[in-house]
Amino acid sequence: MIESVKSVSNVTALRKMYGELEIQVRSLESLGVAADTYSSLLCPIVLQKIPEEINLQYNRQRKLNELFDINDLLKFLRKEIECRETSLLLGNQRNYALEASVRKPLNGSNYADTKLPYNPKRNLSTAATLIATTGWQNCIFCSEIH
Repeated sequence: MIESVKSVSNVTALRKMYGELEIQVRSLESLGVAADTYSSLLCPIVLQKIPEEINLQYNRQRKLNELFDINDLLKFLRKEIECRETSLLLGNQRNYALEASVRKPLNGSNYADTKLPYNPKRNLSTAATLIATTGWQNCIFCSEIH
């Protein structure tokens, strides 16, 4: 089940949700299920799971009476997430924050539950950031661009 993302500033959760969606859609494609058979059902569900601001932006760019297409929605979400990640990389951290990790105390430990402060230098060196800042990548399995 795909978790809802409540805030546009939670870029980490948006990236995770996009990754899960991409996996599920590719799994259906590998089983031979055509995207047009489930797009009209899946797109409204996905749109309910994303923040309202992103939902509005997606619906503004759609044509009137256009049928939902999951591949178009995924392209839109990827671009939106990449733009937000790029904004983070360019030093606009006051508008977007990555989730802070939570410490859990061990039995008999001396520290309480605390949230670690966001440190942009520590959290931005990820594979997701590298991929988000580059163009289309060739598939490592078939050497085609996806």
